[in-house]
Amino acid sequence: MTVRNIGWLMIVLALVAAFLCGCGTTGDITNHRASFLFDNALTRTMNGLSYNMSDDRFEGIVKRCAVNGDTAIYLYFSNQGDGTPVPTSFYENDKFGGEIDDHRLKDMQERVQFCQLNGLRVVAWLFADDSSKISKAPLEVQQKYIDDVVREFDRYISEYVLGLEMDEHMKSRMEPLAVFLDSKTAKKIGLHLRPGRWTYSRDIEAVDHHYHQFGFNKPASFIESETAKIKALVGKPVIAAEYDLNSDSPAAKARGAAAINGGAAGTGNGR
Repeated sequence: MTVRNIGWLMIVLALVAAFLCGCGTTGDITNHRASFLFDNALTRTMNGLSYNMSDDRFEGIVKRCAVNGDTAIYLYFSNQGDGTPVPTSFYENDKFGGEIDDHRLKDMQERVQFCQLNGLRVVAWLFADDSSKISKAPLEVQQKYIDDVVREFDRYISEYVLGLEMDEHMKSRMEPLAVFLDSKTAKKIGLHLRPGRWTYSRDIEAVDHHYHQFGFNKPASFIESETAKIKALVGKPVIAAEYDLNSDSPAAKARGAAAINGGAAGTGNGR
């Protein structure tokens, strides 16, 4: 079954069944397991909502995540130039914060629901790096985009992350956007920073979860000790988000397990 042929009846029946069995597809992620990088980072789940990714390619990535034991999937909701394929946009002519393209919006909503039908809760990453037009847009335009995402997708989303490496390209916007997002949704909000950084996650009250980047090819012992240290420093749940380029490799699984042993609330590169 392709994404475009899911059918609204099937979606409704699946969501009703999930509700009745107590295993809803949104809300807090109690067993946070994601695999956002595969194939030496050549395959990235985050680009899955790009209209330049085929349905077959998208479905294959979703099913690969499910086979890897994942319970969550990381997806960009806007992206100009990070990874491939690009762009990701539900706006007409890719004009960030402009008029919504109903066709693109429907396609993105159906892909998000396809993830849910395959047992994956959605973690929405709002801003990508390497996307200067989006990163440098006026604050009110960025807020309008957040408002659009919450209005059109919040019912499908389990958790938000403001963006990738936010301290690199949107440092002055992190707190106002986190506060704005917090005023629009009851879902948890995460913050992802450059390798080893954590202070903004601690200091911004609207941030609930710190998504930590460890750097790649680190020994499992480092991942475990670093997780314990960061958890104590931040004082909030830590998601071990980025530590391996091949999320289904034995090394990635060992690093993910080490993060959990160190007290992580979840993992983003396999376990």
